[in-house]
Amino acid sequence: MKTVPIAFLILASLALSPARAQEPVPVRPTAIDRSVMPVAFADAPIVRERFARDEPFVEGRLTYGYGGLVTTDVRVGKRVVVPAGSPAYGIPMISRVGAPQLVWCTFPTPPNANLEVVCLTGSVITRSGNNSLLTAALITPNIAPTFTGGAIESAPFTMGAPIRVAYRVQNLGRISRIFGEAWVGDVKVNEWAQNFGTITHAIDGDERLFAIGGGIIGIRPDPEAKDHYITRIVVPLRAGGNAILSESRPGSAH
Repeated sequence: MKTVPIAFLILASLALSPARAQEPVPVRPTAIDRSVMPVAFADAPIVRERFARDEPFVEGRLTYGYGGLVTTDVRVGKRVVVPAGSPAYGIPMISRVGAPQLVWCTFPTPPNANLEVVCLTGSVITRSGNNSLLTAALITPNIAPTFTGGAIESAPFTMGAPIRVAYRVQNLGRISRIFGEAWVGDVKVNEWAQNFGTITHAIDGDERLFAIGGGIIGIRPDPEAKDHYITRIVVPLRAGGNAILSESRPGSAH
């Protein structure tokens, strides 16, 4: 990910027009607190002991550690991409040169099934990986559009209804495929797929281990029912734990 300093060039007022106001520098919070989880479960997530392929095996309500409110329109040229008043959330990222930075992601409201999350990286717009409200990576277009505006002030991140995530199994094998869904109230705004390779340290050869919610769960096929699975809690999940699913490996953090 190519990163440039979060700064904007201010054009000086013309000498012939001393009364002309300068365009204000868009300001966004930059402080990163390592004790803050960017996207976490607000409550202990629900884990199903047995579930079918089309049922979630873990789900829960989300809370965001870095919340904000867009105070000036995000514009590409004259087009308003995200209007002022839209919610925003911050995600700590590491730049190409290894420096930590707080990237802000936002979107037009109200949310719908075609939610498009845009992230303000330096002076260009990038996209949330999987176009998801659970941003773990950024996607930079080949020609990333530059933007103006996009000032953000700190504020609780809210979308007017509870935000929750649910994960379900599409395939569990040598390559496991997990679907994630993000919901705002009764509206599903995102759906994405994640592929995971073989996890070598599972106790059972058919079991796959995943880190989620500050804990670890194992999932294996149910021998008594096709396309059904059994969950084993290895480390209990908790409120405040990371809501982004990952595979669990020896020595990995969760």
